[in-house]
Amino acid sequence: MKFFCRLPQRIFLPSFFLLFFSILLYSTSAAAQKAEHALEPDILDHKSYTEIFTLTAMHDDHTFVQVQMTFTNLGVENKNAACKALVLNPARKPWKVNEPFNEKHWKYSEKPAPTLSIGANTLKQLPDRIEFSAILGKGTIAISLFESPAPIKPPNTDFPKNASGKFYDFEIIVPWSKVTTTLSLPGLPQKTLRGFGILEHSRSVGTSRSFSRGWVTFRGFEGDSFFLANFRLPPQENSPAAGWIWKN
Repeated sequence: MKFFCRLPQRIFLPSFFLLFFSILLYSTSAAAQKAEHALEPDILDHKSYTEIFTLTAMHDDHTFVQVQMTFTNLGVENKNAACKALVLNPARKPWKVNEPFNEKHWKYSEKPAPTLSIGANTLKQLPDRIEFSAILGKGTIAISLFESPAPIKPPNTDFPKNASGKFYDFEIIVPWSKVTTTLSLPGLPQKTLRGFGILEHSRSVGTSRSFSRGWVTFRGFEGDSFFLANFRLPPQENSPAAGWIWKN
């Protein structure tokens, strides 16, 4: 209090509020810009680089659907890509497919809506939702997340760059959303499912061994509540596991 009393009030208060609102406007603008470009890959050249968008949907009938769009130059200089899908249901055998693509088969475009495409598979950002569609392994998947991007970071998720430039970044683009999924898998009738979903994003330079001896990620939900658990064994031998649990 003494510190404030020593400052001329007519100078200090306007300066304080000007600084406060400047920071607030900058933070709001930065967050809006980040959300607007949430689906844009940030490819790094001349490094062992990988970037992954992961959409996970869990439905009322206990069907689990996870799709991934991966971009990497790991081991090579070309910006290759892959689209992966996994469908699990207690009453049926797991269905999974992973299709690779080269740099000529994927792109990101801003108009008419921000869209990330790998072959016939797209992840699109609309004003009020995220839409994913894929044609993979003679099956089709369409997923709608009914929330706009609002990127957040769970605690202690990033591994800062070290002397060699290796790092790992992680964020949740859509933390939790109602979801509708339409599945048409080989040998099965088309069905539409409803539940909740989450969209994640990770970027890294270096192989997984650069950051851990092992990694365990668990996604679960009960009703409209979701939690994400992540545990990592550091690369140093005999180092204890470190991790976190995030709940919406």
